[in-house]
Amino acid sequence: MSALDFSAHVATRSDVLDVGLGSDPDAWEAALGGQFLDVPGGGLLRRDYGLV
Repeated sequence: MSALDFSAHVATRSDVLDVGLGSDPDAWEAALGGQFLDVPGGGLLRRDYGLV
């Protein structure tokens, strides 16, 4: 899949590897793996997977 195809897929379907915006952290970790950085701030915890 090219970068353009990937971007179009995310923009039109709001998911990455069948995991969507409302999915819990466990679903994201299962789809993208355990290589991430937890970034706290503003009362939220952001899980950064880098460039997806």
